[in-house]
Amino acid sequence: MRSLIMCVLCLLAAADGDFERAVLAVSGAAEIEELSEDEMERYRALAAHPLDLNAAGPGRLRACGLFSPFQISSLIEYRQQTGDILSWSELSLVSGFSSGFTEALKEFVRLESTRAPGQPERRNVDQELLLRGALKMEEESEAKYNYGIKYNLQWGERAELNWATRTTYDDGDFKAGTVSAAWYGRGWLSKVVAGDFSARFGQGLTSWTGFSLSGYTTAQAFRRNASGLSPSASFSSVSKGLGAELRFGRWCVSGAYSFSEKLPAANVTRVGETASFGLTSTSKAVSFDWMISLAGLSLYGEAGWNGAPMALAGTIWIPKYGSKFAALAKFKDNKLTGACCADTKYLVASFQADLDYNKKKETYKLIVSSSPSFEPEGWTVNPSVRISTRFKPQDKAPWRTDLRADIDAAHGVLLSHLRFNCLWCKDFAWAGYLEGGFRNGKYAVYARGTVFFVDNWDDRIYVYERDAPGSFNVPALYGRGFAASLVAALKFSRRHTLHARAGITCYPWMPAPKPSRLEVKLQYTLRI
Repeated sequence: MRSLIMCVLCLLAAADGDFERAVLAVSGAAEIEELSEDEMERYRALAAHPLDLNAAGPGRLRACGLFSPFQISSLIEYRQQTGDILSWSELSLVSGFSSGFTEALKEFVRLESTRAPGQPERRNVDQELLLRGALKMEEESEAKYNYGIKYNLQWGERAELNWATRTTYDDGDFKAGTVSAAWYGRGWLSKVVAGDFSARFGQGLTSWTGFSLSGYTTAQAFRRNASGLSPSASFSSVSKGLGAELRFGRWCVSGAYSFSEKLPAANVTRVGETASFGLTSTSKAVSFDWMISLAGLSLYGEAGWNGAPMALAGTIWIPKYGSKFAALAKFKDNKLTGACCADTKYLVASFQADLDYNKKKETYKLIVSSSPSFEPEGWTVNPSVRISTRFKPQDKAPWRTDLRADIDAAHGVLLSHLRFNCLWCKDFAWAGYLEGGFRNGKYAVYARGTVFFVDNWDDRIYVYERDAPGSFNVPALYGRGFAASLVAALKFSRRHTLHARAGITCYPWMPAPKPSRLEVKLQYTLRI
């Protein structure tokens, strides 16, 4: 009976492949597994409440984290000169907005023009309430539960209020959670943020709270887009405090104080037509950052002091459409990190080197991937192959080689994904899965089956799995077994959406018995 109930629940919830591809395009990550739960929550929030590019001011545009300073400046100037942007084709003509980037933005922004010239913008009040419950069971063990609540209120592109709290399987008590509020102005007072917030300036040497990509697997991942001060809608708190941003023409002045960390932070940035410069200071460090954009070439960096010298310098070169080259060198905490990447239409190759002068530790990593695309008779097929090799001379198993092959295929409302992943480190490990799905405007259903043989914990393989929005699911595959999951979404109306997921993991081929695990999630979203 319990199994039947779980199967029924599973017919109700999931994610969208277009959303995942858009996240990779704007974040610079090569795969979803590189991102964190907080970062995926931020993109989910943007997808649920797309940013109106015709109404958002510079403070709101910067806080969303999607755009570079040059893109924000060119977008504002374009709107001032020509008025509202009326189509995606027109947006792709704005300086700094390529057609590929514009296509990815469709998941996170919208273009609305409902006001006559010279009239004030319309500010609708939008509210969203999310309720989540989950059940996890292991053989011969009692069931564990967790719950989550998230509330969001937006007043056009001028103000927002967020509150989120949850329990865990090991702690069933609700806490105060995270609370944040922000007001975005159009004049000299550009932004005020209170509660849980993040502070991301320059290239992150002095101030960068929250998630950042640790690897450089694509050329876009080399350079960071600083979002300045931005409120947090995540379940997890980063900093609690108060901050404000002031704008005077091309000058932007930001200041914040984190009560949780007892840390003040300040930044002054000037954005020009081809160059931007900034000065960031906290009670622990100070740095100067720069970014220069020339025809097909971007130079950026940051240098400062945190009790010892620290510096970062990089470049991105685009010799022609479809080709991009990037290089980066970073020195911090007596550690020198270097990386380079060649990104063409069908092939991405990157090399990373990490040298620690204090402990004499060295790490080298090489990643090569290829992602062509085909469209045979109505199908869209995207095969990809990714090989990564890491060499750490000080480790007992210095070499770690990971080979991953994927095939994405779509035909109308039908979707499928096939992956095979094998890894050589301490031992040989492998995993593979096949996923099929169906989606339209009102509902979506995905089913996945996974098989894995991983005998050593150091050889564990991480695999992203579809889940309800706001739930980031990247399990570590370890042991000998299989997993199956069923995920679906049912949209009753514009206001009511139900998501659900059920997954089971079994270990029938283990030398020693290991209990199976079953998890069921149910999530309801109300939009007002």
